[in-house]
Amino acid sequence: MQEIGLRKNGIIFFLIFFIFNCYSKEISSHFIYKTFEDAEVALGDKINYLRFLIESTNLGFIATDVEGFVMEFNVSANVTESIETVTEMAIKFKAKDMNTDNDLRNDKLHNFCLVHTKYPNVVVEIKDEYKLRSGKQMIPATIEVRGERKKIRVALEISKTGNDYLVEGKSLMKFSLLGLPDPSISISSVSDDIIVDFKVLVEGKKI
Repeated sequence: MQEIGLRKNGIIFFLIFFIFNCYSKEISSHFIYKTFEDAEVALGDKINYLRFLIESTNLGFIATDVEGFVMEFNVSANVTESIETVTEMAIKFKAKDMNTDNDLRNDKLHNFCLVHTKYPNVVVEIKDEYKLRSGKQMIPATIEVRGERKKIRVALEISKTGNDYLVEGKSLMKFSLLGLPDPSISISSVSDDIIVDFKVLVEGKKI
């Protein structure tokens, strides 16, 4: 009987240890920039930015990159530290917070492409598990834009730095696949491709 009791106690201790060490916590950080220049500084510092790039061709032959930033956004994820995995990652922001540093271009982006008054939120979700120290991985994700969810892929890399998590990602999206209308005009055509990249340090504290 004593042996059975010891076994039960051992099993209970193991279960408590396992549950405690496999506890998943949510991490989250909020980023906000007052001006476009502040976001450019973050890009120059190579930390805490969310950028998008679109190639524009003016008059049929002058190609330029239109660079934009998301001026306010939130990044969150679930972390299981004992097995060093990150899951349920989400990037959330308002469509109106996408800024190209040009009022006319912003107006077309917000009102014509994104219809932000009807569909105010943009959400990117990465549900799959990412193992820390596994390097850059192509991960399936979804983006909710104009009220519809579309499948995308993100080149994701996450590393732990102190108690925080450095998250880097890049994705090639397309206006056509996202169901967004082409913002081109007669003298300026826009590429179908949208390149999105980000690098953020997410706080590791429990919230």
